[in-house]
Amino acid sequence: MASNNWFCRSCDYSSILSGKRCAQCGNKREHTGKSGHNEGQGSPEEGPSFGGGLDNEVRIVLLGKTGSGKSATGNTILNGGFFESTTSGSSVTSQCTSRHAQRFGKEILVVDTPGVFDTSSTNDVVQKEILKCIGITSPGPHCFLLIMGLGRFTKEEEDSINHFVNYFGKDVFRYFIVLFTRKDDLDHHGLTVEDHIRTAPPNLQEIIDKCGRRCIAFNNRVQGPACHDQVKDLLDMIKNIIRQNGGNCYTNGMYTEAEKVMKQRQQEIEREREKERELERKEIEKEIKQKYKQRFGAHYESQNAIEHRVAELESMRDYHVHQSTTLERETREIEEQISYEKRQHGSPNPALLSKLRQLEQERKTMASGIGIAKENEIQELRHELKRMRKQAKKMEKEKEIMYQDRLKQLEMKCNQYPHPRQEARTEVENRSGNLFSSLIDCVKTVVGFFCKLF
Repeated sequence: MASNNWFCRSCDYSSILSGKRCAQCGNKREHTGKSGHNEGQGSPEEGPSFGGGLDNEVRIVLLGKTGSGKSATGNTILNGGFFESTTSGSSVTSQCTSRHAQRFGKEILVVDTPGVFDTSSTNDVVQKEILKCIGITSPGPHCFLLIMGLGRFTKEEEDSINHFVNYFGKDVFRYFIVLFTRKDDLDHHGLTVEDHIRTAPPNLQEIIDKCGRRCIAFNNRVQGPACHDQVKDLLDMIKNIIRQNGGNCYTNGMYTEAEKVMKQRQQEIEREREKERELERKEIEKEIKQKYKQRFGAHYESQNAIEHRVAELESMRDYHVHQSTTLERETREIEEQISYEKRQHGSPNPALLSKLRQLEQERKTMASGIGIAKENEIQELRHELKRMRKQAKKMEKEKEIMYQDRLKQLEMKCNQYPHPRQEARTEVENRSGNLFSSLIDCVKTVVGFFCKLF
């Protein structure tokens, strides 16, 4: 069925189909398919594709009583020992815990819940952990995975499910999947999950019906392709949930308000990191500049001295050339006068002869002043200047290469930081800083949740 809304990749907000920008975050709408979810994500080789969302995530919340296998299922989904798991019936997870990993081209976030389904947990504990779960999975989960064993479905489990639905609303069933653990036991007896469901009591049948009969069985002990295949089957089911819900993750007023707080903190972290990065960049620039300052100083001091000497010698040469030209012209003029007087009087004026001797002596003195040695010195100094300028360019290049290498190292360091949203989630999970308090304050703006949680 076609959706009247489109799904924002940035914040998961559902905006009207005719809108060109997200009504919540203002991001420009990308091309969407008829169902309203963004197209072009994922490929058959990578596994199931999803309708977009924050950082291309698949956000999964694990629900179930102690000993149902939540932690083991989380480890199967993420393909590693991310959650502490035990075969005993004691609770390993005491607080809401999140882990994430890249699988099938997607960033999968799994939240393992604590004693939300345990009757021994106080309301205050349950409320705080639910609020923590909301902050971690904001802008909203793509799936609530109800983990159940193959044993008897107890009244305690039924009450816990109803209690959870009371917090989140009946719409949450549209995002529920029932996952039975110990599929290996079913396989051992030649049974399927459908066979097991057929023998389930009416109250469990009713819950499964409310979940759209979305059920799957996991063998958390199996390894290799069989393990990967069951996770792909689960992701396919989640993909279908997203499609059936118009490309949207689960959300409500609480999640809308929580996302505002989480996005604000994410932006603060981004600004803090950018400020830190710029300070480190300036420090690198200063350090390298200081390192090359002494080398460049001595180099350019020597180069300037040579340039000054060359300029001095060239100035002397130019002066001598000018003076030589002047003396040569004056000598020609005197010689012409002497020649004229010889023709007119038979002998030249003695004063002219004296002047000619004086000019010739000055020309000899001028010629010896510049000399071949000076010209050679100029040429040698020019060659040295050429070498030094080439060396200066080489040092400048070395300096730039060092600067760029340090910037790359800084970039690699920054890239190793967790995503700003993940850092904000960790703050919520650890209740560090003021973020958790801000989430509590935002809860109070949502009347329904205010009454239920506080």
